[in-house]
Amino acid sequence: MQKPLETDAKGYPTKEWLEWAYYEQKLGIKEIAMIAGKSRSAMHRVMQGYAMEMRHSQSEVDREWLEQKYAAEGLPVKEIAELAGVEPDHIAYLVSTRYKIPARRPIQRQFQPSREWIWQKYIVEDLSTQQICELTGYSKDGFERLLRVHEIERKGRSLPKLQISKEELYELHVVQGLTAVRIAQKYGCHNSAVSRLIQQYELDPGRQLVNHKAEAPLTREEMWKLYWVDQKSTSGIASLYNVSKGTVQRWFKMLDVPTRKWNGGEVNRTYVRNLADPNHRFGREFSASERSAILDRDGWQCKMPGCHCKDAWLLEVHHILPVELGGDNALDNGITLCNKCHNSIRKRELEFLPIFRPLVNPSQ
Repeated sequence: MQKPLETDAKGYPTKEWLEWAYYEQKLGIKEIAMIAGKSRSAMHRVMQGYAMEMRHSQSEVDREWLEQKYAAEGLPVKEIAELAGVEPDHIAYLVSTRYKIPARRPIQRQFQPSREWIWQKYIVEDLSTQQICELTGYSKDGFERLLRVHEIERKGRSLPKLQISKEELYELHVVQGLTAVRIAQKYGCHNSAVSRLIQQYELDPGRQLVNHKAEAPLTREEMWKLYWVDQKSTSGIASLYNVSKGTVQRWFKMLDVPTRKWNGGEVNRTYVRNLADPNHRFGREFSASERSAILDRDGWQCKMPGCHCKDAWLLEVHHILPVELGGDNALDNGITLCNKCHNSIRKRELEFLPIFRPLVNPSQ
């Protein structure tokens, strides 16, 4: 049975709700933090402030229980930490230092290779790190330590697969204006390798590293008509000219076109309707009257637990049950969220459905 999140004046879960979630529902601190919209460390501090006992505090992890989970059942340290309600580093400390539980897979090295052997296999025969670890029984970290001890450079992937001459690179980078990323895609190597060659050859194209359009492709009057008369969004204008939203925003500044601000019900960009057919509903949108009713009901603030944003221009109306899953435009299927919270739950709407339903209709 779901229980709605109860918060205090600061937006943190109440002690009663935390005890229900942690002790009765056996939820982990990570799950509780996600529901409350807080970090795990914040939930730890809140629970400590309420003097709540952890299911297994760091000082009360039983040695026999830990040995059973770690040695007999072979559970990963991270999974054991979640069961015990402690950090993985603490479980690792208990296993290796305090309780000295034997490792599940003791190190079984075949031999300690000499510098000559490593050079022959690693450099001359070009064996991979994985292949050498299988031959010697070393871990990857252990083998890298051997390389440092013997002062052998680790093989990297920094060189391009194809050697690019200075003339070829000049033609691509300076004449054609291709970036290091584009050149790397052409030659099948990493862009950092191309960048190093550009620096090595001292090829300066004499242009900015990031190419922004210097001039807007339309006049101030044309931009005004698109944005203010036709009510195109920044994204809509960007798609028309195949640029990013940031570029369109720079055009606004360049052309001295003011952007829309939501100063109340009179100026509300989300209420705009097709002028030719004002009654036409665009797919999943709420109507103007429905939005106003939902915003008024929610007190014009974000209803995400832990967030109390009251900036009117940031608020949006969210379908609790998505339209594609059968959700309608009823008022109890809408809830006020700020754009940050709204974006954070995209593709995860069903996870938040049991949280939002009681906030809208406490009887559910």
